[in-house]
Amino acid sequence: MNELKFDMLEVAGIHPSLKGMRSPTKSKKDSVYDSLSPGGVSLGEKDEKLAMNLISKGNVHGKFQRGIIAWFEINMPRYIWSELDTYVVGVSPTSSESTMYTLLKECAEITPDMFVETTPEMVIRNFAGHVKILEEMYDGRKNIPIHVIKACLPEGFMQKRIKAYSYQALKGIYHYRKNHRLPEWQVICDAIEQLPHFEELLIGCKKENFVFD
Repeated sequence: MNELKFDMLEVAGIHPSLKGMRSPTKSKKDSVYDSLSPGGVSLGEKDEKLAMNLISKGNVHGKFQRGIIAWFEINMPRYIWSELDTYVVGVSPTSSESTMYTLLKECAEITPDMFVETTPEMVIRNFAGHVKILEEMYDGRKNIPIHVIKACLPEGFMQKRIKAYSYQALKGIYHYRKNHRLPEWQVICDAIEQLPHFEELLIGCKKENFVFD
């Protein structure tokens, strides 16, 4: 089975972002580096209060969140990537599996584990049949133009990527997708909830008090 993943690899930038948050008033932060604390930072009471207050006032006031970056290893079907790419502000794409190298290898078989579990077997068989027809048309799979094979690709095809998101971008995802009916969004939002200082530095309030659209 090709498992859904939204696995956190690393979080960085909490300490410098808190320092920058204090710059407008030239006040001193009370958070300190601590390797045993979430995100490597022991969050001070005053910094926590200020951060949550700024976040509650919107993205302009909570702009310090843009400096806190979380990297993820993500394995999701194409139909989620098209929606996830909506949240491009504060996102740094790094690398992804190549559709070309996955599908255009002469020896590559089209198997169910290339697709999200709910993809109907009939859809996978039809796609495999289309690829065989294209192989005959173009005298071998390696000669099939990549845009042609992508045009035939079912939305349930899984792709793995490494991507980095700011806490501000992740707040937007959590805000608008937490109650979405697609199960992939629940996997993503559950992972966001596990990030360091999720309540204090990402949503700016206690989880039970967060308001969703």
